[in-house]
Amino acid sequence: MYVVSGGWEAPLYKVKRSWWTAYSESSYHFCLFKIKFADGITTLTLKTIRLDGTVMDSVTVIKPFRYLGAANSSTLPSRGFYH
Repeated sequence: MYVVSGGWEAPLYKVKRSWWTAYSESSYHFCLFKIKFADGITTLTLKTIRLDGTVMDSVTVIKPFRYLGAANSSTLPSRGFYH
């Protein structure tokens, strides 16, 4: 998945479409990412939200996570690193 977002303050322009483009829209917006770890599953949800609060687009990716061993406690949670 590849996300390009640039709809906050600059002047809007007409968007272009290519064969790899799933969705495009010229509007002011922001992206909201939510990552949840529960019961051995990692869930990433991305919502693109227009300034009026309506959802322009969204996607959810669900993946089991693997324990990769202990990590430096100053940079990662004490439980170790999950991928």
